[in-house]
Amino acid sequence: MGEAFDVRRAIAAFPEMREEIAREVARAARLRNECGCTAGAAVALASLVAVLIEFHTHPVWMPSLPARLGLGLGVVFVSALIGKVGGIAIARLRVALLYRRLRKKYATREEYDVNMCQIGRQASHHLRCRKMK
Repeated sequence: MGEAFDVRRAIAAFPEMREEIAREVARAARLRNECGCTAGAAVALASLVAVLIEFHTHPVWMPSLPARLGLGLGVVFVSALIGKVGGIAIARLRVALLYRRLRKKYATREEYDVNMCQIGRQASHHLRCRKMK
């Protein structure tokens, strides 16, 4: 995810934006703690509806009923797990993008130079990233 966003440094550099920075950091904290339950429940509900529609449109004979019920429950369970993992992954991606945007929006010149002029880059790149004063 790169370097962490330093809230105190951003507020010190942009004191007039204190409330906006606090809102963005609170949003990042909510996203960071996302458990994926909402996405998992939504995907599970959608797969349950799909399984019920499939049962309704394709009548079942008695000997195959337990197998189809088991398969339907398995599909709903796996769908819930996929939705949960997907919800967590999307939240993590949103946190990373939010931090990237915050670092760019509230970057000082010194931070820009440190981030852009990393050790190990080609010499031509370093010529473009001179220390700004």
